[in-house]
Parts: sequence; structure tokens; C-alpha cells
Amino acid sequence: MAETYTKLFNTIVTSSIWHEDPATCKVWVTMLAMADFNGCVYGSIIGLADMARVDVKVCEAALMKFKSPDKYSRSKMSNGRRIEEIEGGWKLINHEYYREKGGSRAEYYRVYRRRNKKKGATVARNEMQQSATHTETETETYSLTESILMSYWNSKKRLPKVRTFSKKRKAHFKTRLNDTFFVENWKTAVDKMDASDFCCGVNGGWRADIDFLIKNDNNIVKVIEGKYDNRETIKRKSETPRPKFR
Repeated sequence: MAETYTKLFNTIVTSSIWHEDPATCKVWVTMLAMADFNGCVYGSIIGLADMARVDVKVCEAALMKFKSPDKYSRSKMSNGRRIEEIEGGWKLINHEYYREKGGSRAEYYRVYRRRNKKKGATVARNEMQQSATHTETETETYSLTESILMSYWNSKKRLPKVRTFSKKRKAHFKTRLNDTFFVENWKTAVDKMDASDFCCGVNGGWRADIDFLIKNDNNIVKVIEGKYDNRETIKRKSETPRPKFR
């Protein structure tokens, strides 16, 4: 299974977050672990609480602390606030700073420039752009995990909740990670399914679950192409008023 990686600096033990109660620290470390390359954590409060193994009210209280100013914080950015709300989750405010501090992309480009110093400027620039595009694609691919998909899915009100990933689900999900179309469009597909009356079983019939999304490479295509979008009722020909003759 593809996994994300977040650097954990040893200075966390001297930060103000470490003076919070254990449950709050647990929620914070969980968010660090779930964050993607851009520092975004997707999911609902309930989903995040499940991931952190804490009570929902405890998770709510922790998030409120993270969104509030902290006068003891070492960082003065946003008055010490740690997160901000975004569509579908939260963004870690200082994530980019610590990512670059750790030398992830900055160090990569420094090494790349040194190795290609003897090449012509045009050639080096073109290769740099191609390499950056490839790296961003890989980052996006490998930032998707079971927990991220499950949390975002569970943030939707009309879709059936997911409690765990069975062995069969894990196998299907692993296959989907090799599908570029799925990796690039899964979030849009979840949004469209949540908005679809048909997928949500409004008429009391079939209801789409997460297995429908991940079990093959064709279902997501049908969702994205709009097969399950809501449509206005079309009147039958027999219901169409006949023209009046005078």
C-alpha cells in the first residue's frame, strides 16, 4: 500500500503543543501523519477522531485549539495558529515551511542544478520542468492512502459510512493506485456520487458504497462522465398535451 511520509522534528517536544493534554497531542500527530504533500488533511471530524482513536468531542476541542492563536508558539505566523479550514478538511499552516526546512524539494533542486551545471541552459531548463512534472505526479499518486480516501468518503452526508478496509478492499485499492485516472479523479467522483440521488438510493433502490468506486477501473469513469448525475424528469409522449384544432 502506498504511504505518505511526514518529517517529525525533535523540537516538537519543546513546543507548546507538547504541553497540551495527551489526547490533543495525539490528534496533532495524527494530522501530521495524514497530511499530503501540500499539508492538507482531508476528512470529517468523525473520521479524524476514528483515525486518532479519540472521542469526537475530544477531537473537536483539539481542532478548536489548533485554529486558535497561541501566544507561546515559536512560530508567529497566523499568531501561532496551526491549522485553517479548507474544503473537505484542514490545512497545516506551517507545513510548507517545515517541508522545505527538511530539504525535500529545495535540496532536490540544488543537487539537480549541480549535476546539470555543465549542460546547456536550455537543455537543463527543459529537463528540470519535465522532472518537476514527474515528481509532482508521483507525489500526488503516493499521497493517497486508505485513511485519506476513507476520511473524505465519510465526510459526505449521504454516502454509506466506511468503518474499515477488508482484505478484499485493500487489494482493490492497491490496484486503483496504479490507475492514473483514478488517482487524479477519485475526489471528484466521490463528490458526484454524494450529489447523485441514484447513487444515494433516494428512490429506495440500490445504493453505491466504496466498493463500487474501487472494485474496477470502469465505475469511476462512468461516474465522472455523468452517468449517475441527476436529471430532470422527461414527460412521456402520451403525457404531452395534444394540439387543439379550431
